[in-house]
Amino acid sequence: MDPKQEVKQEVEPDQVDTFIGQLIDLVTQAILHEDVKELGREMVKYRINLSQKILGEEEEHLDQAIKIRGFPESFRVGWNEWKKNGENKEKTSYDIFKNYMNETSADQTENQSEP
Repeated sequence: MDPKQEVKQEVEPDQVDTFIGQLIDLVTQAILHEDVKELGREMVKYRINLSQKILGEEEEHLDQAIKIRGFPESFRVGWNEWKKNGENKEKTSYDIFKNYMNETSADQTENQSEP
């Protein structure tokens, strides 16, 4: 469902049709639009950082391939850390991404070796 419709369902129907309701709706849309743009910019920064670090490590450790199966979850875990905006988020988010990737790969290897 459209986020705008979800918000409207949570607000009393008679409030949506009032001037104040319409004003709140306009301001909400403006804020959400700004937040989406900022989120997009941060995602680009995260992707660039992650790509650079992965490629840098590949040059150092050519024998270690990226485990594709665990990548989506690892990417999300790293992204969640990036969004916290802590100090040194570039390193911290990559370390968490890599650790989660390694844990996921180890779990998959164990599961494959079990009868």
